[in-house]
Amino acid sequence: MDVFDFAKILISTGNACGFDRDVYHREIEKRAAATKRPGESAAQAYTRVITEDPAGRELFKAVRMAPAPIEPPRQAAQDTKPKPAGPASEQLERMARAMAKEKKLTYQQAFSRLITDPDRKELLEEIKREESRQRAQVSDSRWPLHNAERESRTREWMNGDRRVG
Repeated sequence: MDVFDFAKILISTGNACGFDRDVYHREIEKRAAATKRPGESAAQAYTRVITEDPAGRELFKAVRMAPAPIEPPRQAAQDTKPKPAGPASEQLERMARAMAKEKKLTYQQAFSRLITDPDRKELLEEIKREESRQRAQVSDSRWPLHNAERESRTREWMNGDRRVG
């Protein structure tokens, strides 16, 4: 079966058979290009095919009846570089960039050396606290009803006493 056969099915039954209008439109364009006359533009050839050629007329009916193509969902542009969680994270990034430049290392090598350095223990603990706060904010923003429910619970509610007031 070719596209023309599916166009006939669409016209007679209304079943698109999984094809969208672009499939039929491209078939008309192929026929127009194959039968283009000297001095005729592509638009003129297209118009001639859908008006004079019986198969072209059928394909054009299918174009009008077929569903529009489904566009894939657009992906939000994502930053390749994650945002620092806070001032301590920013400080560590600045230190890693400076070390990489000074010692001619990659940023990743410098960063790895800094986070494994025992002298930087306090800075790393502060970074962990910042990241924990950041995760909690994200969690709270995702679950507003859950958080409201959790905050409204009283000791009586938690103990099974459901009396109001």
